[in-house]
Amino acid sequence: MSLLAASLSFASHDAAEAVGDQSDPVQLLEAVQRCAEKTLIFTQAGGIYVPSKYRTVLTFIEDSIHEVAAPNPEGIFHPKIWALRFTDDDGALHHRLIVLSRNITQDQAWDTALVLDEMPDSADEDQPCLDAAPAAEFLRALPGLTTRGLDRQRSRQVEDLAATLSQVDLMLPEPFSDGELLPIGLDGSDTWPFADMKATKLLAVSPFLSPRAVTALKDMTPGTSSNKRTLLSSPVALDMLGPAITEGWQLRVLPMTSTDTPDLTDREQEQPHVELETSNGLHAKTVVLDLPKRRSVIVTGSANLTGHPAWGRSVEFNVLLTGPTRECGVQAMLGTGAGKPGLEDLWESYAPALEETAAQQEHEAERKIEQWHLALASARPVLDVRATGETTVEATLRLDMPRAEIGTTMIWPISLTHHAKTLSSRVQWSRLSRLNVTPFLAVETTLGSGATRVTRRRVIIAELSGEIEGRKHAAFREIIKDKADVLKYLMLLLNEASYAELVAEMDLVDSSSTGLAAVDPGRIFEDFALFEPLVRAIGRDPETLVRISTLMEQLRAAPEAEDLVPAGLDELWSTVWAIHAEVS
Repeated sequence: MSLLAASLSFASHDAAEAVGDQSDPVQLLEAVQRCAEKTLIFTQAGGIYVPSKYRTVLTFIEDSIHEVAAPNPEGIFHPKIWALRFTDDDGALHHRLIVLSRNITQDQAWDTALVLDEMPDSADEDQPCLDAAPAAEFLRALPGLTTRGLDRQRSRQVEDLAATLSQVDLMLPEPFSDGELLPIGLDGSDTWPFADMKATKLLAVSPFLSPRAVTALKDMTPGTSSNKRTLLSSPVALDMLGPAITEGWQLRVLPMTSTDTPDLTDREQEQPHVELETSNGLHAKTVVLDLPKRRSVIVTGSANLTGHPAWGRSVEFNVLLTGPTRECGVQAMLGTGAGKPGLEDLWESYAPALEETAAQQEHEAERKIEQWHLALASARPVLDVRATGETTVEATLRLDMPRAEIGTTMIWPISLTHHAKTLSSRVQWSRLSRLNVTPFLAVETTLGSGATRVTRRRVIIAELSGEIEGRKHAAFREIIKDKADVLKYLMLLLNEASYAELVAEMDLVDSSSTGLAAVDPGRIFEDFALFEPLVRAIGRDPETLVRISTLMEQLRAAPEAEDLVPAGLDELWSTVWAIHAEVS
């Protein structure tokens, strides 16, 4: 659902406008179709949240999402970056890299975001910058991590973006003077950027901790009193470290509300482990060190302070930044005495529990469920679809069950919330509507009993096979129901003002009605509402004209074309397309 919101944002023709309205199915469909072919999401296998409500428009993002697994079986795929490329009216490219601790979710956790824009040609030669090449190489590695591989077109898209990104420098935000991109976990080597540093003051922020990582940081501040060494984390993580490991630190937590129930934490173990997520409270991962000569280092991104002690088991992406202590150091981050609000205005002191808590007791069960869902997603499930009627199908799940099955797992297509069945190597759903066929399968696993009973629900992606033709057309028709919807869709394609505003200005809406159903499609052509934007697009926006051409072909081929194509639209479009062909 967060990906749908992102599509609305990308498709907005005016950044000053509201992002969009997810309750408007036509606007949402146009936004998703505008972005889907240009968007690739690489996500941890078995780590997608189950939406509370299924929407038909999700059919159009299926090919954008690709599950991946970390090369190291003891880790997970955990980076949070956006690599974007924009094109202006003259064809010039502009790149942006966003490095976050935040997932593509609607979580309410505290996170960080670092936005790095391409250095403009007009920039001063002495302006500090970052080489974007490490990010480009990181992108190139992603197709090889997917559980199913990428088709040729998608692979070319990744390579094309990586090729142009590798040639640019990224501007460092003020007041930073130097920095480095830190891809982690792709080649099996350990990464620990603090190895040779000795700090006079230290602030570490991470919701998940391991004893060795925390001890390694503490060793970087020898002889420093505890009031110069601050650790901000979650209560569960600090409880799991215990008083002995946290001695010599000022411990802090964010104020907890009744709804703040952090998920899993990382406990130091010699056995394989997985770093998991929290949806509430603290989720940022940042370390700030004040070094000699009034310089400070900030390392921020996706990696928690877990490891043995170095990072490398999980795939991560961090950035190291350096700058003057006065503006980039621990004191500036805390806000203490700076006259500005800071972290110290928000947090509370904390003392670790002396005995094992209920949250700690549940931890191991939650870890096992997470690993089980990863194994299910990596098993490459297949959903075979067979027609049983004109509008109904039968769907059969085939899955090579991983070893070491745990607990009780239920499974269902996310479009069928009341059709959960016990997971096995073969599960069947009968008499489904074609609109309910989806590769997104919800899995819900319950482990334990009584006070330590744990249930976790996630989405895995199946490969669709069998009689699946016409799914996207059926989904399109579910949203585009009549001629008024077609006209609204066309106006959105053309980046015109919203359809509702347009018809209101033209006085085409019956004053007794509040909906778009009162619009007379024929009168829109009388007032040339589509003629002018179509003509403006000739020679200026060929991509949009190609998209409209695809739409018109789809409408003409539909059995219900007479119900969808407004009178005069076919003739108008044929003329515009002929002129476009001559110009191009």
